[in-house]
Amino acid sequence: MNATTNTPTTNEFTLDNGLKVVVRENHHKAEFCSAITYGAGVYYETPEEWGLSSIVTQSLVKMEDYELVKELGGDLLSHWSQDSLTHRIILPRDHLETAFKLQSAMMMHAAQDEVFQRLHEVELLNSKKESTFVSCVSFSPKLEALIETGTRYYMTSEGLTHSLEQLTLEKIRQWHATWYVPSNAVLVVSGDITLDEIRQLAEEHFGPIAKSDAPQIDVSPTLPVPGYRQLTEQLDTQLPLMQVVFNVPGLATVTDVQSARALQVMTSLLTSAAPERLVTPDLNPSCMFSTYPRNCRGDSRITFAFYFEGDAHVAEAGFWAWLEEVKSTLLTAEEIEPAVKAASAKAQNRNKSNLRQSELIGQLIAIGCPWQLLDLELAQLESVTPADIQSTAQAFLTRERATVGHVFPMEK
Repeated sequence: MNATTNTPTTNEFTLDNGLKVVVRENHHKAEFCSAITYGAGVYYETPEEWGLSSIVTQSLVKMEDYELVKELGGDLLSHWSQDSLTHRIILPRDHLETAFKLQSAMMMHAAQDEVFQRLHEVELLNSKKESTFVSCVSFSPKLEALIETGTRYYMTSEGLTHSLEQLTLEKIRQWHATWYVPSNAVLVVSGDITLDEIRQLAEEHFGPIAKSDAPQIDVSPTLPVPGYRQLTEQLDTQLPLMQVVFNVPGLATVTDVQSARALQVMTSLLTSAAPERLVTPDLNPSCMFSTYPRNCRGDSRITFAFYFEGDAHVAEAGFWAWLEEVKSTLLTAEEIEPAVKAASAKAQNRNKSNLRQSELIGQLIAIGCPWQLLDLELAQLESVTPADIQSTAQAFLTRERATVGHVFPMEK
């Protein structure tokens, strides 16, 4: 533990083949988390490659790997997003080498053709199913495509099906060989470990893997503002649902990190921690849901969702009027304090475990951000001011950046 900053001692090094390794020591418990993150996902696919990352992602871990880790008293967990894939192994520290053997094997050896073929067939079948599921934090495929108009995340259900129908086993194997390489990965080990032992194990198990450079893709720093978009659908919801989604920068594309932190605070400030003056007869923020995923390679989104009664256009107009009040009113420090505290508490709870630290550090590096943002997050959140809130809302919560979904229950 660093006595000056009160953060775990963290070191990093890079193997000759390009694998970046981050070692984060925390000796409070005799266990560790080893997480390997690849910069691979939908963001890296062209329309002709849609579906490839999902197939390869699911092929990397064998059932016997899960069973072995469980027998040793640990967990093997996978998390994938549109930008990255992370495999995390949590075990007692005596089994450190086991984790390195498993994770290096995932990188070195592609799955058998029959595994790729089976996953390909499942993906193709699923792409043809019409999804009616919706919630305050999830969207229909049609609305998802509308939100991502003009971005690298854009994908349509029809386009996905067409791409999957054209995929060959050779293309699937090539995707694995192209993206799941040392230079496109970061290994983060946190817990009861030392720098010297991690360096030795990394050299032994990952060092022999041949160097191979992943392709450089054109990373657009900011998203084009496509203008107001609106869609009305009948989906599997019990009550009419309003979804308002704004295209906003993520940590990798924002020009000022404080704007991203202000957006984080707003997910509480404009919902459960709203000051009294933002509560109106037509809109109660405490009944609203909001999310802002920040760790994206490209731009992100901030979502506000709420159930409504009556005419959807009237309900939407009420939301815009309420939002204009937010943008035109400079709140006081006392009014935003509960939201700052709520956002800070979420960050503390999210970042305190070895598992989450390993995953988040890997994600930050995979999207091109410094891993130190993990340790700076709390101080940055606590320094958000009313002026930050107002300027960020005025810049990003605009109609030109909005996609609005009017979702009604399906007719029975």
